[in-house]
Amino acid sequence: MNGTMLIALAALLNSAALICLRWAERDINWSQATLSISLPSLGFLGLGILAYGLAFVLTIRIMGQNELAYSGPVFVGLQFVFSMLAARFAFQEQLSWTHGAGVMCILLGVALMGWRR
Repeated sequence: MNGTMLIALAALLNSAALICLRWAERDINWSQATLSISLPSLGFLGLGILAYGLAFVLTIRIMGQNELAYSGPVFVGLQFVFSMLAARFAFQEQLSWTHGAGVMCILLGVALMGWRR
């Protein structure tokens, strides 16, 4: 698997962790003196931590094999794109045309950074 694909996978795992943590937070009762959490939320919390752990290990490998000037911005850019897609499709959040324009700019930047690499 080449560097760009590994970066995309790490960004996707990071986004999956964010989704899991958002789902887990829905059933956490923050108003009591003691924290209470439902079993499904505990499962999502565990999946989120696992996804973060996998993304972390993969990111270490990516940073060791690729230039930081390339891998860092591509990782962050793809993370923005995946998070926005998750907001729209997993949580039905409303997005404006500026979100779409921003994603297009990010994808153009990622493509330019990979040009003749």
